[in-house]
Amino acid sequence: MGSRTRVLGVGFLPAAIVFATAGCPGGDSAVNEARRVRDQRIGESAEHRRFDIEISRGATDPVRREQLVHAIADDRFAIASLALDTLAAAPPAEARDALRQVFDGKSGVLKLRAAVALGRLGDEAAVAFLREQIRVPEQTLGLEVVTVLAAHGGEPVLAPVFAPRLASDDRDTREEAYALLGAVRAPWATDLLLRGLEREHGEERRAAIQALGRTGEPRVASAIERFVNTKGLVFATLEALGAVGSPDGADAVRSMLASAEPTVRAYAAVALWRLGGKSEAEPVVSAGLTDADASARAVLAEQLAPVADPDARRYLAVLALDTERTVRVAALRSMAAEPRVEDLNSLLAAAGDADYQLQTIALGALARAGGPEAAAAIRPLVRSENPYVALAAAHAVVEITARAKAA
Repeated sequence: MGSRTRVLGVGFLPAAIVFATAGCPGGDSAVNEARRVRDQRIGESAEHRRFDIEISRGATDPVRREQLVHAIADDRFAIASLALDTLAAAPPAEARDALRQVFDGKSGVLKLRAAVALGRLGDEAAVAFLREQIRVPEQTLGLEVVTVLAAHGGEPVLAPVFAPRLASDDRDTREEAYALLGAVRAPWATDLLLRGLEREHGEERRAAIQALGRTGEPRVASAIERFVNTKGLVFATLEALGAVGSPDGADAVRSMLASAEPTVRAYAAVALWRLGGKSEAEPVVSAGLTDADASARAVLAEQLAPVADPDARRYLAVLALDTERTVRVAALRSMAAEPRVEDLNSLLAAAGDADYQLQTIALGALARAGGPEAAAAIRPLVRSENPYVALAAAHAVVEITARAKAA
């Protein structure tokens, strides 16, 4: 750690206690206080209301979900649109009637987002509407629309839509198509990406390589490993090879471990770790913790996010104490992407930081993964003078308590 780490302002709680699912003494009073604060804060400004909706994504508390469903009928477009977007990722069944009212009574973006949410609930009329929308050549394809239609029709519906976009002379159009095909994660989509990769030249291959990495198909490793040392494609190729998980790409990744560039070493080490080469990768990762280049340390923190190994989380904990704010933010965001038991001490410490952005990132992660003792530790933050910290803490207290009661 040395001079590049610091200690943040909240005492650590034992991870086993933090992740406990037993009942929470005083839980009802804490929840009542949290809800009072939330109601007060969202009444202060539309910006507070928008932030509250944003942090509600994936909420399990029934009251919070009901509030979110109610928000889709808000007279303010920005609020209704954001609430629909938040619900669309995983719409609860109880939202169906409210979504149908928006779908039947609104137009434009609101109707489209309601259709996405209803499509995820299997609504045939909504799916038919989305199919009509994507047939319009000028229509921008959205990730949500494509993923819904991939589940309702798949290749026969989507392949004819992608064909002219992949053949377009406009680079942005092709790159948008590549990104969406990578999210489809189906063999036919991967086939289109592989053909697209062969049509591209130079650095224009980057978007296709990145998308191939998101497919999760090991067969793509042999197609992209040759770009591991190509200018402009190094980072994308290393990350993609690590993501697809094929040992066929390990030698290409290993060849970049000794690069003179610390950022390249960070990408290569984490990719090799993901490919099963932990013993070779770990010394490079460890050395990267104290690299003089803060941007390289931030990249290391970002790349470690998907590594499902307690030792990787231990390195993230070190980076979460870095003296550079950008590194701390990157480390906390990596933890928050999928919070694990190893992260809880770091998240609780960051919840007490003087930087409100770090606090809200940590509180968002604790809302999804903390236990009753964590709720007790962060309860004082509900009274924070910073409205965003107060809202994030209130949400975390309510979510943790609801999860404990359900258990």
